[in-house]
Amino acid sequence: MQAAISKAARQLPDDMPTPPSYKKVNPADSPVLYLALSSQTKPLSEINELADSVISPRISMINGVAQVSVFGSQKFAVRVQVNPQALTSRGIGLEEVAAAISKWNVNLPTGGLQGKKQSLTLLVSGQLYDAEAFRSMVVA
Repeated sequence: MQAAISKAARQLPDDMPTPPSYKKVNPADSPVLYLALSSQTKPLSEINELADSVISPRISMINGVAQVSVFGSQKFAVRVQVNPQALTSRGIGLEEVAAAISKWNVNLPTGGLQGKKQSLTLLVSGQLYDAEAFRSMVVA
């Protein structure tokens, strides 16, 4: 099933928020474990990243675990404020600004690996996570 999904993924639109997937799980089953994470020193976006990239994958590799879900996440976002006069004086429209930000902030799967018992999606991060990263991409 995973091989068919991977093959069809190349024909799907690039702007899909999440790739298609399948799970062998009974929706009537109750969760066996709830795990709550918090920190007094780290922002919630970092705690969510830890849950998504470290804890969830490790729990999902345990034999007999059908599904791991992360809830209550707070995703990091960068808000962009533009100076309309500066854009006008340079002949730049808001659509061009939005296109430039989208172009330099890529979050798409790069490829995949297929094994006998496991299928992995490769992701090379081209995503910008803070305001300084956006500033460094601006060419004067």
